[in-house]
Order: sequence, then structure tokens, then C-alpha cells
Amino acid sequence: HLDRATEAVSSLITAEIPRNEVVDGLSFDDAVLLCACLERYGLKAGRDYGVYQCGTGFGISINPRYLPIIRPMIRDLHTMRIVGKIAVEILSTWRKEYGKRLGDVYEALDFAHRIVEERNRLSHKRCPACGRFSGAVIKGVLRGDFYIIYARRLCCNYRERSILWANRDLWRHRPQSYSPQETSSRD
Repeated sequence: HLDRATEAVSSLITAEIPRNEVVDGLSFDDAVLLCACLERYGLKAGRDYGVYQCGTGFGISINPRYLPIIRPMIRDLHTMRIVGKIAVEILSTWRKEYGKRLGDVYEALDFAHRIVEERNRLSHKRCPACGRFSGAVIKGVLRGDFYIIYARRLCCNYRERSILWANRDLWRHRPQSYSPQETSSRD
């Protein structure tokens, strides 16, 4: 599937699809990943979907009935982009304070993923003050081992704050008498 998807994106195979839906603003790798997903479900480039170039990025035109196949992948790609940006900020801050440690990249990615989940939860819930569904302006600040998320509701200007602490188990120093036998499972 990956070879056919790479060929479809590289050669910009287009398709004449009536009433097509468009997914654009994709990098080359994202476009190949989405095309491979479509190929895995049996769709063919040029018949069921087409690829085009828009500026420096790529786009995919697809029949609307195939959107349920591609929608979860688009959501995951968007989440990965946001998690990556936040994880870079976290990692650079932690490395300035503590230096490079074993496992810090994984902890930063895990912490960034929890931050994105909390941001999504705050922005997609009812307003606690007036009960309406409305958008929220979300801002976040990293302060050492914790991240503060500020949300301001657009409906009634209600403000919320959420604090997330990093799970820093790998950063703690182990006692000198640590041995693998001491951590055996209990019977």
C-alpha cells in the first residue's frame, strides 16, 4: 500500500470526482500516510481519490462517502502535530533546568499528550456558568514540573484554570542499595 501511495503523491494522480471533499495543507509524509490508509481500504488513486499540490503542501480530493475512513487519521495527525510542538517546548525547558536524562523524550511526549487531552476537554464541554456549548480561548504556560491551562469561555467570559503535573518517575534518583531482586513481584 505504501508504494502505491508514494507513487500517487509523487506523480500527483488526479481524479474527476463529482461533489468531492478536499483535505489540504498536508506535508508529503502526511499525504502518503493518508493515501496508504485509503489504499488499505481498497480505494484506488485516480478513481476514488486524487492528489494535488497546493503551494508547498499537498491535498487530497475524495468522494464524501469515504470521509469516515479518513477522518480518524486526520484527527490523529492533527493531534500529533500539536503534541509535537508542546513536547519540544517541554523538553527544551526540562533540559535547561535538569540536563539531558534517560527517558526525558518519552516523558515529554506523554506529558504533552495529557496536556492536549485536557485542552480538548476544556474546549469541548459545556460552560459551567451558563450551560451553553461555546468555544474557549485556551492558553497554556509551563512552569517547571507542571503546566497551567487557562480557558476563557466565549459565551459569558467565564474563566477556568487547570493544572497538570508531570509524571517524573524516571527523573528521581534511585537509592544506592537498589537491586533488581528487591523489585520482584509479590506472590
